[in-house]
Amino acid sequence: MNNKQILDNAPEGATHVLFQSLDNIYIKFDVHTQGRLYCKHKEGWRLATHVFYARLRSLSDLRRIVEIEAQLEMAKEKNYTLTKTYNNLFDSYQYLEDEMIEIKGQQAQEQGE
Repeated sequence: MNNKQILDNAPEGATHVLFQSLDNIYIKFDVHTQGRLYCKHKEGWRLATHVFYARLRSLSDLRRIVEIEAQLEMAKEKNYTLTKTYNNLFDSYQYLEDEMIEIKGQQAQEQGE
């Protein structure tokens, strides 16, 4: 599951996600209850007895990562477009330069006759 899918599947109220091998567990950090953590279950939120903090990720961090990834994709598309435009301009310049060389050669030939 990628970051966007994790965010899309997050239940309302979730603040973190705990990455597991098969499934992700959504967590709610509640500052109003002395910072207790709650796990999302089918019937609602339950107090978490233990959490592996090393696998815990903030959903707000994931949201920012998804935003930055989208911006990166847009930048890549713009870069591709600019590169393509540059290459077209360069090819046009090369063509015009070749034409100028040919015209100058013809003019020199005409003046030499």
